[in-house]
Amino acid sequence: MERLIKIYLKNENFLYSTWYSKSNIKCLKDTEQSKFKNDLILPNKIREEFNKWLKKNYIELQRIVCCEFKYYEKKETIEDTIELITLLAICLKRDFETTYIELATLLFLYGLDRLCPKKKNN
Repeated sequence: MERLIKIYLKNENFLYSTWYSKSNIKCLKDTEQSKFKNDLILPNKIREEFNKWLKKNYIELQRIVCCEFKYYEKKETIEDTIELITLLAICLKRDFETTYIELATLLFLYGLDRLCPKKKNN
Protein backbone atom coordinates (compact mmCIF):
# COMPACT_ATOMS: atom_id res chain seq x y z
CA MET A 1 0.00 0.00 0.00
CA GLU A 2 2.80 2.45 0.90
CA ARG A 3 4.50 1.94 -2.47
CA LEU A 4 1.25 2.67 -4.29
CA ILE A 5 0.66 5.84 -2.25
CA LYS A 6 4.16 7.07 -3.18
CA ILE A 7 3.38 6.47 -6.86
CA TYR A 8 0.07 8.32 -6.54
CA LEU A 9 1.74 11.30 -4.86
CA LYS A 10 4.20 11.54 -7.75
CA ASN A 11 1.55 11.20 -10.46
CA GLU A 12 -1.75 12.89 -9.64
CA ASN A 13 -3.27 12.20 -13.06
CA PHE A 14 -2.71 8.48 -12.50
CA LEU A 15 -4.24 8.79 -9.02
CA TYR A 16 -7.36 10.56 -10.30
CA SER A 17 -7.81 8.21 -13.25
CA THR A 18 -7.45 5.14 -11.00
CA TRP A 19 -9.99 6.55 -8.54
CA TYR A 20 -12.36 7.32 -11.42
CA SER A 21 -12.01 3.88 -13.01
CA LYS A 22 -12.51 2.01 -9.76
CA SER A 23 -15.44 4.23 -8.76
CA ASN A 24 -17.28 3.78 -12.02
CA ILE A 25 -16.43 0.29 -13.19
CA LYS A 26 -17.74 -1.32 -10.00
CA CYS A 27 -21.18 0.12 -10.81
CA LEU A 28 -21.32 -1.20 -14.35
CA LYS A 29 -22.46 -4.58 -15.60
CA ASP A 30 -19.88 -6.77 -17.35
CA THR A 31 -21.28 -5.92 -20.78
CA GLU A 32 -21.02 -2.20 -20.06
CA GLN A 33 -17.45 -2.40 -18.70
CA SER A 34 -15.84 -3.36 -21.99
CA LYS A 35 -17.37 -0.31 -23.65
CA PHE A 36 -16.30 1.94 -20.78
CA LYS A 37 -12.68 0.77 -20.83
CA ASN A 38 -12.20 2.21 -24.32
CA ASP A 39 -13.44 5.67 -23.41
CA LEU A 40 -10.83 8.41 -23.00
CA ILE A 41 -11.65 10.67 -20.07
CA LEU A 42 -9.63 13.86 -19.80
CA PRO A 43 -7.82 14.52 -16.48
CA ASN A 44 -9.67 17.81 -15.90
CA LYS A 45 -13.01 16.02 -16.36
CA ILE A 46 -11.99 13.39 -13.81
CA ARG A 47 -10.98 16.10 -11.31
CA GLU A 48 -14.38 17.73 -11.82
CA GLU A 49 -16.05 14.38 -11.16
CA PHE A 50 -14.03 13.93 -7.98
CA ASN A 51 -14.96 17.42 -6.78
CA LYS A 52 -18.65 16.69 -7.40
CA TRP A 53 -18.33 13.38 -5.56
CA LEU A 54 -16.49 15.11 -2.71
CA LYS A 55 -19.25 17.70 -2.30
CA LYS A 56 -21.89 14.98 -2.31
CA ASN A 57 -20.06 12.94 0.36
CA TYR A 58 -18.51 15.79 2.35
CA ILE A 59 -20.43 15.33 5.61
CA GLU A 60 -19.83 11.58 5.66
CA LEU A 61 -16.13 12.09 4.93
CA GLN A 62 -15.86 14.66 7.70
CA ARG A 63 -17.46 12.22 10.13
CA ILE A 64 -15.04 9.46 9.18
CA VAL A 65 -11.84 11.50 8.89
CA CYS A 66 -12.36 14.05 11.65
CA CYS A 67 -14.25 11.97 14.23
CA GLU A 68 -13.56 8.27 13.65
CA PHE A 69 -9.99 8.65 12.37
CA LYS A 70 -9.36 11.53 14.80
CA TYR A 71 -7.28 13.43 12.27
CA TYR A 72 -5.95 16.15 14.58
CA GLU A 73 -4.72 13.60 17.12
CA LYS A 74 -2.97 11.65 14.36
CA LYS A 75 -1.54 14.85 12.87
CA GLU A 76 0.17 15.66 16.18
CA THR A 77 1.76 12.23 16.56
CA ILE A 78 2.51 11.11 12.98
CA GLU A 79 5.09 13.09 11.04
CA ASP A 80 5.46 10.73 8.07
CA THR A 81 3.04 11.59 5.25
CA ILE A 82 2.93 8.05 3.85
CA GLU A 83 2.15 6.60 7.28
CA LEU A 84 -0.65 9.12 7.81
CA ILE A 85 -2.21 8.35 4.41
CA THR A 86 -1.85 4.60 5.04
CA LEU A 87 -3.65 4.81 8.39
CA LEU A 88 -6.37 6.99 6.84
CA ALA A 89 -6.81 4.44 4.05
CA ILE A 90 -7.26 1.66 6.59
CA CYS A 91 -9.94 3.75 8.32
CA LEU A 92 -11.72 4.43 5.00
CA LYS A 93 -11.64 0.79 3.87
CA ARG A 94 -14.88 -0.19 5.63
CA ASP A 95 -16.96 2.47 3.86
CA PHE A 96 -15.04 2.75 0.58
CA GLU A 97 -13.67 -0.73 0.01
CA THR A 98 -12.92 -0.32 -3.70
CA THR A 99 -11.21 3.08 -3.62
CA TYR A 100 -9.92 3.50 -0.07
CA ILE A 101 -6.22 3.93 -0.98
CA GLU A 102 -6.95 6.39 -3.77
CA LEU A 103 -9.48 8.25 -1.64
CA ALA A 104 -7.08 8.61 1.31
CA THR A 105 -4.42 10.01 -1.01
CA LEU A 106 -6.86 12.35 -2.74
CA LEU A 107 -8.16 13.63 0.59
CA PHE A 108 -4.60 14.26 1.74
CA LEU A 109 -3.96 16.27 -1.44
CA TYR A 110 -7.28 18.08 -1.02
CA GLY A 111 -6.19 19.05 2.50
CA LEU A 112 -7.17 17.24 5.66
CA ASP A 113 -7.01 20.54 7.58
CA ARG A 114 -9.52 21.89 5.07
CA LEU A 115 -11.79 18.86 5.48
CA CYS A 116 -11.57 19.01 9.29
CA PRO A 117 -11.53 22.69 10.22
CA LYS A 118 -10.58 23.37 13.81
CA LYS A 119 -13.29 24.88 15.97
CA LYS A 120 -12.46 28.42 16.97
CA ASN A 121 -12.57 29.25 20.64
CA ASN A 122 -14.35 32.55 21.28
